[in-house]
Amino acid sequence: MPRSAAVGHDARHPVHRAALALWRRVLPACLLGVFLAELLVMLVLDRLHVRWGWASSLLDAALLTALILPLLYFVVLCPVGELAARLATSANAMFRAVVEAAGDAIVVGDLEGRIRYVNPAALAMLGYSREELEGADIALLVPEELRERHREGMRRYLEAGEGRGVGRGTVELEALARNGARIPVEVTFCALNAHQNGLPVAVLRDLRQRRRLGLYEALLPACCICGAIRDDDGAGHGAGDWKSLEDYVERHAAARFSHTFCPRCLEKYRREQGLAAASPVKMAS
Repeated sequence: MPRSAAVGHDARHPVHRAALALWRRVLPACLLGVFLAELLVMLVLDRLHVRWGWASSLLDAALLTALILPLLYFVVLCPVGELAARLATSANAMFRAVVEAAGDAIVVGDLEGRIRYVNPAALAMLGYSREELEGADIALLVPEELRERHREGMRRYLEAGEGRGVGRGTVELEALARNGARIPVEVTFCALNAHQNGLPVAVLRDLRQRRRLGLYEALLPACCICGAIRDDDGAGHGAGDWKSLEDYVERHAAARFSHTFCPRCLEKYRREQGLAAASPVKMAS
């Protein structure tokens, strides 16, 4: 592998780099420690004029083990523990940085149904401070009439490790803000780890802007004088062609027009043409 590629590989994998550095330090130390310990044991047994046999072999193994255990603790276990702690701290910092920067609201609960963490987007959307939410009952964010369903879902999740919405995509619900407003949200439920009964996590996407945009886009611009419709389909907003209502409907729907008179227009037309008023149509009895 070219040196530049190897450098890039190490830069992209800090865990791999740290583990490799630890291995390069631990392996020579262990080999040297075993060699010196065995040499020391052999010298001691030789000074004691111990004849080799089963008893001396067992004594050799016991002394070697007693000498090696402290070495393994200080040279292997302590560095591995420190590396694991550093990696856990680094992973936690990366997780928090990503979650803090997320645009969607994220609420992490615990197995007692209380809020353990909320990100800034959740605070902004719901109008609470961090002190008000962290440690509070998750049901605080659920509308009153839905709280019993929420508690039943939490009970089922704790007992069976599954819930109605956990790991099953998004659902549309309402969240209760601090001022009592009901906010339409798209919620994704998941567990913070892969084990059964992991900490429940809810990711909430505010639908208010999307719905306002959808309502705005659903408005059909029509001329207040001639009744023509501006068709923005396939064009930038406000850049579409103006078409008659008949043309617009026939393009966007399967409906087709047939032409006739409404009673008012029929009366006006006959009057303008000098024709007698139309006889009212009687329904058969």
